[in-house]
Amino acid sequence: NTLIAGDIGEAVFARLLADGAPLKCTWEEYQSFLRCDVSAAYRLMVESMAGLSIREVEEATLKVLIQTVPVIEAGNARVSVPKPHPGMKKLVSLLKKLRYHIYVISASNQISVRIAAEEFFGISPECSFGIESRTVNKCLLATLVKPFPIAAGKVDVYHKHISTFPPLSTATDSVVDAPILGLTDPLGLSLW
Repeated sequence: NTLIAGDIGEAVFARLLADGAPLKCTWEEYQSFLRCDVSAAYRLMVESMAGLSIREVEEATLKVLIQTVPVIEAGNARVSVPKPHPGMKKLVSLLKKLRYHIYVISASNQISVRIAAEEFFGISPECSFGIESRTVNKCLLATLVKPFPIAAGKVDVYHKHISTFPPLSTATDSVVDAPILGLTDPLGLSLW
């Protein structure tokens, strides 16, 4: 949500529910988990997509990105359609011109994170990370790949996929992401 207004993971989940996809949990179950354990709720949302094809999640994500109606309704769910923050678009554009390497680490499903980062900001898919499902024959399994990019897990994702050196700059909009901000180089910049 640092780069976009709204949550791409929740929007895609709601879009799949609205389209009648056979998800393993309801919006209400997700909300119940969210009130108790945010990390478990985000994992549940991704695990519930087990059995869907990668293509189905890609198509749902693209539907969300081009949707002109500002809200997705699915049963009791009313989810805002995510849009890029104009200031963040300018910042990413400037950093790219200055030849910075830009990475996205999100607690949403990795398929949607990669599509949104590329479509909205031109960030290549291999530079974007989210909660990843194992797959078989291009279908999602309920088994998730560790580490989970949630709270302190974002630091683990950074070290596993990006670098062992501290980043020069980090940004977040959530207090639970304090560990990734703490990873920033002492001469760098953390935005919250």
